[in-house]
Amino acid sequence: MKLKYTTLLLVLGLFTSLYAWENKKTHPAITDNGIAASTIDDYLKTQMGLTDGISTQLYWNFPQDIKTRIDRGKAEPDKTTRNISEWLRVGSIIEDEDGMWRIFNL
Repeated sequence: MKLKYTTLLLVLGLFTSLYAWENKKTHPAITDNGIAASTIDDYLKTQMGLTDGISTQLYWNFPQDIKTRIDRGKAEPDKTTRNISEWLRVGSIIEDEDGMWRIFNL
């Protein structure tokens, strides 16, 4: 059993990119699929009163640290008005910008 885990870790260690953790293509695609499979559009319209639902435009003048992460994620840091689905996509891009080991910084 230990040999299986050691082999798995060794094999994974040989790859420099694991696409499941890739934040510029994989995470936005997962977000888009989640939006499409969810009832968020209906919820925003019926429960939140946002008649445009997921297409509702929102302005956010984010702080510099968030702008820096958006810039590193190449997600147009100077664009402060986006629709809700775009904001969700940007969030999924910048979520990992501090690196996968940020959990150890808690």
